[in-house]
Parts: sequence; C-alpha cells; structure tokens
Amino acid sequence: REKLPAGLHTVQIQWHTDPGGMALRGDRTLALFAAKAGATRVGLKLKAAPSGPAKETQSAGFVPMPGMLTNFSCSGHADLQITFSGEVEASGDKRLFARALVDGVPASPGDVVFAKGGFTGTHAFTFTQEDLEKGSHIVEIQWAVDPGGKAFVGDRTRAVSFLPRQFPNLGQPLFG
Repeated sequence: REKLPAGLHTVQIQWHTDPGGMALRGDRTLALFAAKAGATRVGLKLKAAPSGPAKETQSAGFVPMPGMLTNFSCSGHADLQITFSGEVEASGDKRLFARALVDGVPASPGDVVFAKGGFTGTHAFTFTQEDLEKGSHIVEIQWAVDPGGKAFVGDRTRAVSFLPRQFPNLGQPLFG
C-alpha cells in the first residue's frame, strides 16, 4: 500500500477456506518496506492488476504478462528486488515459467518454474538485480508455458523495491 500517513500502522494477514474445507499453514513470512514519500535513495513501486477474468497464454516463448510493467528511477547505484505473486494454473502436467526483465535483460535467476499441472493456488517469487545504474528503468514480468499447454493467471501483484548499493559487496572480490 502506498501513501500511508505517518505514524504507527498494523499489518494483518487473514485467510479462510471454502465452507467445510480445511487449510493448513506452514512456514510463512511477512516483509515490510517503508520510506518517506518522495525519497530518492530508496523506493517501492507497487502494481496490482485489476481483478477480473483470468488471463491466458499458450506461448512457449516468453511474452509480457498483462498489467505487470512498471517504470521507475533511482538516484544512484542500487540493488533491486522484484517480487511477483499471482493465482496461477497450468493445464495437464505442463509447467508455467516466469521471469522478470530489467531494461529488457532477465534478472536473477533467469526464469523459474512458477507452477506445474492444474490450479495450485497463489504463488510468489522474488527476483534480484545487483548494482543497477542510476537513472530510469523498466521492469516487466513475462511468462511462458511448456509447448502444447495453456497457462492462466488471475489476480496478480508485482512489487519493485530498491535500496542504495552497499559497498563493498562481500560476495565479490574486494581488491581486484
């Protein structure tokens, strides 16, 4: 949620099942991100596609997922997180793949198996991009399905957050 007033807020996750159903929950997380409106060193861009009929693809090659494109700017080198979630389904035993592009280049990992065979509920995955250059950028979620299959996505969201690059990156050599 964007544009909250300053102050303390409560975040609560709720769930339910169909009448007579049973639900189980296992490991779970809740991650929050807060920044002042207009902050230029950190940022969060949220997108929820309009609710409505599920969208369909039969493409075995990656194509844009409807409603999952955004533009943003960062004021310096930044590390980027792209979290995509959606109600997904793949026909038969086919796999649905997802990937995030940053300025037309796949983020890490290059793509993931997002669902396999039938309706399996809501899924989520976070893609990353290290050391993004200062300036304007485009993030897009794409999807594909195994040849001969169909994939569907209903309600879906995408969150892009970026933080200033932390030096040094201890995952990389420091001196050459």
